[in-house]
Formats: sequence, C-alpha cells, structure tokens
Amino acid sequence: MKLYVADYEKLNIPREYEKYLSVLPAESVERINGKKQEQAKYLALMRELMVQLVLRREAEASGWGPCGTSDRGSKTTVGEALPLQMKKGEHGKPFLDPPCPNFDFNLSHSGSMVILGIASGPIGVDVEKTKRAYLNIEGMMRHFTEREALRIRRALNKEAEFYRIWTYREAFSKETGFGLAIFGKEEIDIDYRQRSIRHEGRNLKIWEYSMPGYQIAVCTDGSEGKPEVQMIRETDMIR
Repeated sequence: MKLYVADYEKLNIPREYEKYLSVLPAESVERINGKKQEQAKYLALMRELMVQLVLRREAEASGWGPCGTSDRGSKTTVGEALPLQMKKGEHGKPFLDPPCPNFDFNLSHSGSMVILGIASGPIGVDVEKTKRAYLNIEGMMRHFTEREALRIRRALNKEAEFYRIWTYREAFSKETGFGLAIFGKEEIDIDYRQRSIRHEGRNLKIWEYSMPGYQIAVCTDGSEGKPEVQMIRETDMIR
C-alpha cells in the first residue's frame, strides 16, 4: 500500500508550467487549459500528473496493460500515449476503465496538495488544508455526531481536532464508495483513540499524517500494514 503526496508549489509548477504540461497526453492538456483561474490550472495539472504518470506506473506494475499507445505502433512516451481512462461508480468513486483486479486507488486534493492512495483492496484518502482564513468550527459541527462535537469542544487544539475528525470521516466514506451520504443512512462507529472503524462486520484502520499546513487520513482494512509514504519530486514527473 502506498500514499503519494505532491505539492504543486514545491514542485515549482507555476514556474515550470509548460514543461510539466509537455509530458501529458493531449486530452489531459485540453482539460487543464480549460480551467480559467491559474490556481485551478496548477491543481488540475498536478492531478493529471499523478493520474497519468504515477497511477499509470502503479497500475501497469500490477499487470494492468490497456493504457494504450498512439497509433504509430512503436513505444511511446506518456505524452504520446492514450490517456489513462477512468469511470465513476454509482456514488462517485473513480475506478480504472477497464478495471484492474486487486487494485484500488483514491485521490484527494486541498490547497496546493494532491494525494494518491494505492492498495490491493478498497482505499479512501483525504487531505485538508488546515491554515484557512476563516473557519466556523461551531457551524461545521452540525455535520458531526454529538460525541464528535464533544471531542472538538474538549480538545486543547479545537481546530486540529476538527480537521482530524473531518479527514477520518472523508477517508472512510471514500473507502466504502458511498461518499459522505453514508453518514445520513446509518450510525458509524468511529473510534478516534484506536484509529479504527467498525462497519458492516469489517474492522477498518485509519492512518493519519500531519504535515505543515495539512492533515491527511487513509482508510483501509489494514491488511497491508502502514502505507509507504512517498513525497513526489520533480524527477518522478519529468525524466
């Protein structure tokens, strides 16, 4: 199990925008350039790099091969290859098209950071930027259970506990494939001390990471152990 973490500011994407763009398939470039705001373009570029380069490499290493190449019939670069295709499940969780057996992934982004989780079974990930100009914690707690709200009110650092609970819920909801709507359907037993969740007879594990300005959570069944965290560098994207 792996967790890839990338920050477009640390990768100098604003300054090296065209260079990064040049390694992507034409379809990806068109999607990125369709964004109007600069920050939206940088974030879209970072996401496409994670999908078309990192996710593609991991999928192909798992024996998944239908990414496709250009019609030249010879070996191609990523920029020349057909873009990796994805579809979404009924509740919005993405999957490879065609599917890859014993391979799951999940993406999340916030601020300038994009994360990609990869596992052999269901996985959900979430990242949240914790340094915000305005955060109404009391107003947001209407989305939480009474027990969760109490944890936040009793915490020495209410903002840190808020983001911890928020990322747990997001990662879990994405692991199930139902999204946050699952919390309106049933009572979810989240143990924030043991970092575990019981759901439909399954015992799920939460891995959490605090990075400067960000909070991250990863949810899986725990069978693969702790995620191997890899910080993406420029050389991982452009070789």
